[in-house]
Amino acid sequence: MFHLKQALSAEFLKELAESTARGLGRRDCFYDQFHYVNRRFVEEHFEKLAGLVVAAVSDVRPGVTTRDLTYVNDFVAPVNLANAQIHTRVKGNKYDWHNDGIDRTVRPCYNLWIPLYRQSALGALDDQSLFDVLTPASCPRLYDADGELRQGVLWRTKAPSSLNREIASKLVDVPLDELDDYMYFHGGGKTEKIPLDELTPVSVVRPRLGDCYVFDSSYLHASGPSTFERVGISIKFLLNNPALGFRAMPQGAVPGGWLGMFVCWYGKQGGFSAYQEVLDMYIKHEQPLLQANADKLDCVRSVLLQVSSELGGNSPA
Repeated sequence: MFHLKQALSAEFLKELAESTARGLGRRDCFYDQFHYVNRRFVEEHFEKLAGLVVAAVSDVRPGVTTRDLTYVNDFVAPVNLANAQIHTRVKGNKYDWHNDGIDRTVRPCYNLWIPLYRQSALGALDDQSLFDVLTPASCPRLYDADGELRQGVLWRTKAPSSLNREIASKLVDVPLDELDDYMYFHGGGKTEKIPLDELTPVSVVRPRLGDCYVFDSSYLHASGPSTFERVGISIKFLLNNPALGFRAMPQGAVPGGWLGMFVCWYGKQGGFSAYQEVLDMYIKHEQPLLQANADKLDCVRSVLLQVSSELGGNSPA
């Protein structure tokens, strides 16, 4: 993961916060993670945002320019807010270890992550991680010699029922009282255990407003344990140049949901613009779900408007 310190001005962060709040007010997005709420902002500021990704990855992708990047989507992760569950399947908006689905069809993709927060939240900012990425260097057993994630599922044992924990204990040959000392990786027809102390993620700790982070979204990543209240804005870019590593994966997609639609339309058109009309049609059908969860959208919107107000005329803190 690449950390770009103080790469964004207070003025730019203010515009981003206002763009997100405006999109939420207009219900101009998907409900899950507010996908595409900032698509017009990204279009307007593409060179600046894509330029941050270029600056971050230029050493590993020599010669890359903003012309080699295609905007895929943007999404929002409000964590530890009082009333802001914006994913139909994930409570609290905290994610366990995963890699992004689109990386199973086209790659490489890079996420640009920008943290926003209110000054009143700073009292809870400590040395606990907000966000973690497991890179091939930090956990080599999960990746092959080319740095590709081995096919399989990473899981842990805190959530399952007592019965399933007992069965899992027998499966992995670990005493029940030591079961939570490991993560488990199932792939290649067998289950392996990985001690937690072997998981040494690259972490986001004590970010400042104006900082941003870039990482390969095919790497396993997860929310950190921090109780710090924040709204993370993520923007995903696809490296579209075969000479720099672009490739389509064998797994296909169907034109449903933002991911399937992007993959199918990108394959047909080779760009984002033709996809815009289809996207607007899809968001229109999201309106009942958005209206049913209006209180959650308004909670996030209220926080972002306060962030914007605090950024007005102030230096990032």
